Amino acid sequence: MSEFDRPIGLEKTDLLRLFRWHNLDQPLTAGCEVVTNGTFSIRTTQAGFLTAALGSAVGLALYDRTAGVGGIASFLLARPVGSQHTEQPEKFVETGLPLFIAELQAKGAEIDRLEAAVAGGSLQLQGASCNDLGQWSEFAVDALMEQLSKRRIPLAAIEVGGLRPLSLLLDTCSWTASIELMEDRSPPAASKVTAPTSGQVDHAIETTQPIPQIALNILALLEEGGKFTSLADQVKQDQVITAKILRFSNSPLYSSGRDITSIDRAMVFLGENSLTEIALSAAISSSFAESGVGYGLMKGGLFKHALAVAHLAKVLALETRMAEAGIAYTAGLLHDIGKIVLDRFVANSLPFFYRQGVGSSKDYAEIERELFDTDHLEVGFRLAQRWHLSESLTEVIAHHHWPEQAATAHLPLVHLIYLADLLSSCYLAGVEMENINTEGLEERLEAIGLQTEKLLEIIGKVPWKNLMYL
Repeated sequence: MSEFDRPIGLEKTDLLRLFRWHNLDQPLTAGCEVVTNGTFSIRTTQAGFLTAALGSAVGLALYDRTAGVGGIASFLLARPVGSQHTEQPEKFVETGLPLFIAELQAKGAEIDRLEAAVAGGSLQLQGASCNDLGQWSEFAVDALMEQLSKRRIPLAAIEVGGLRPLSLLLDTCSWTASIELMEDRSPPAASKVTAPTSGQVDHAIETTQPIPQIALNILALLEEGGKFTSLADQVKQDQVITAKILRFSNSPLYSSGRDITSIDRAMVFLGENSLTEIALSAAISSSFAESGVGYGLMKGGLFKHALAVAHLAKVLALETRMAEAGIAYTAGLLHDIGKIVLDRFVANSLPFFYRQGVGSSKDYAEIERELFDTDHLEVGFRLAQRWHLSESLTEVIAHHHWPEQAATAHLPLVHLIYLADLLSSCYLAGVEMENINTEGLEERLEAIGLQTEKLLEIIGKVPWKNLMYL
């Protein structure tokens, strides 16, 4: 059974890998839990840990040692923006912190015994030409510190800002909180990287598993505006694809608690558009299966990132109307296919490769070129040509880090994928290694008609917690 055939969610192997990147030397136990962005989790005394991977999000550990109750919350923004609703108030400091504290008190904690640790809010948009964008995280940190001060909750540990993604850990047995850099502490295999030869890269491209024919059929369907029903019979004949589609369909992002047991039932409950996206994701997942321990910071991290960017791109397309939602989803899903090829070379260079990027303002594509004499955009472009992908998808794959370099006809779509990729790197830390340049960010937002307030509103709408469990 491949890693993408496993049940949805973070399994022990996922946790073990994630905790390894969080510098945790203790053995993994059943009490360990990763708290996803925009949520909180509370525990009573037991052997184990709570942890949150924090990029631009702000993490808070609150605990009452005497009562043996504590938890971690991860906030995205200081408060709801614009027309934002509060369907998930836990995302925001203003609405989520009172809920977090009330739940702690309901389990026996006393407000005057609480201790706190605060981490995260990294300035991953530092250098952006529009300063208010670079201050999102600062506003969230300031709002949180103000609320803790009002309640006279003392700080046991704090580390905020900076460029490095952090992890916040809470030991639910000893009730101690710690803040760690998200980097591999294991001894490096080598002090430098030996760049692959052009022949090795060529061979890796040639031997990379091609996109399955059923995925190509779905791509053609999306581009031609056809009906998924025309492919349904073909999908049903492939038991592996069918099983994957049903697994995706029953994920928190899609199912809403429904038990979807067949393709026909999925069509009824999810609709043709969603089912087409799910089928494409399921079909393409096998292409990512050969990626292992390179870019990914957790099991299946490279594919989880691709899925997250796909969903973010769809949201951005619907909000801006600058691209068709289905095409945006597809482009987001395929944008990093070059990493499938380079993943094996990155894996041989860990943790040296990772440390080149942590805390650096360099775009990871620049680091790839320095170390490997190529980057995932160039390699992805070659794969796209080999697989005969459409011009629009090829432009996304080749230019999603510097969208203004794309052909004029495809500028809006490439800008959408750039932004989706950037937001994913900011708010889904701990999934895969990624640094994306923010040069000319204001102009890039203008290219798709986005103002700062609207972008913050979109961030608040995205179901971040469900993206981790695809």
